[in-house]
Amino acid sequence: DLSSCLRVTVNSCNQIIISDFDNSNLKVFDAAGRHLFTCGSRGSGRGQLRYPLCVITDSQDNIIVADSNNHRVSLFNREGTFIRHVLTRKKHGLNLPWGLTVTHDRHLVGCDNDDSIKFFLSNSNERRNTPS
Repeated sequence: DLSSCLRVTVNSCNQIIISDFDNSNLKVFDAAGRHLFTCGSRGSGRGQLRYPLCVITDSQDNIIVADSNNHRVSLFNREGTFIRHVLTRKKHGLNLPWGLTVTHDRHLVGCDNDDSIKFFLSNSNERRNTPS
């Protein structure tokens, strides 16, 4: 079942990926609406989510999710297997990440509860903030 607070994206295979806030997971459907799989579960461990607020995909159809209450951004492959936490509160200063996008030159851009836009350069730990 889906909760009432959902975010959605579509990958290059026309699969529909939904971040389900209340159920703390991601659900993937085919273009006809058939459920393919669920990934993530409620918690704070590897591959677990606590209230995901945004979901996007990259050029390889990896799933990138703003895991808000864990203060991190997590990466899953296109089959839903957890790969790693790409951004965290401790290392990158995230505070309740809300939104994400990937630029055409493959930089991750996000916003969080600190009312700032954060640019994370690919293959780098460098971060740039915009003023609030």
